Amino acid sequence: MISCAMALLFAWLFYNSPLALLLVIPIYLGLGPYLRKRWEQRKYEVFLRGFQDYLKLLVSALRNGYSAENAFCVAEAELGKITPEGSALLTATRKLSNRIQLQISLEEGLVEMARELGYEEAENLADLMAFARRLGGDYSRFLEKSARSIAARIELKEEMAANLAAKEYEQRVMSVMPLAVLFYVRLTAGAYLEPLYRPPLGTIMMSLCLGFYLGMFLLGERIIYRVMQV
Repeated sequence: MISCAMALLFAWLFYNSPLALLLVIPIYLGLGPYLRKRWEQRKYEVFLRGFQDYLKLLVSALRNGYSAENAFCVAEAELGKITPEGSALLTATRKLSNRIQLQISLEEGLVEMARELGYEEAENLADLMAFARRLGGDYSRFLEKSARSIAARIELKEEMAANLAAKEYEQRVMSVMPLAVLFYVRLTAGAYLEPLYRPPLGTIMMSLCLGFYLGMFLLGERIIYRVMQV
């Protein structure tokens, strides 16, 4: 849908031709992976915050004297009170609780949960609990260590996001400005742009401008994305 809307806008602004709607194909191929990465990054950030809460609830339940299996069930019930219905983490923790109630081993249930979520933190929890149970370790200590590690990681990301907020906003504004200016000129003084809509020279010039604009936009977004991944 976004690719179609952008293709329609570019076809009108840069080419003034319905044939340019064929741009939807390259725009989709170029924009699709970028949008998917941004969507996955947002999902991951939501997961980290929820998983941090889940670990804290586990630690609290273990400190209150619950067994490991019961602690996971209690943490899932409490997580359901603060997490929106339908979230991937809540669904996975409920499945884990169901497996525990069906007498499936906790280690196996955690491995399945980690596989369903697909995040390193969940895999680390499964490995951690398996190791702790084999050695008879202190569950609270292991879980507290994991919670502190995840909390530090989230805090670092939030600090980075706050420091980059101004630059990210500036990059968004600078990305929109060329289109806004072209849109304004097209509406108020379209005659000035007519030579640029006459093929073949006009088409070549506008294609170069569009390619340069998209390249700079994706480069700016990639820089911000890479910095946030650190």
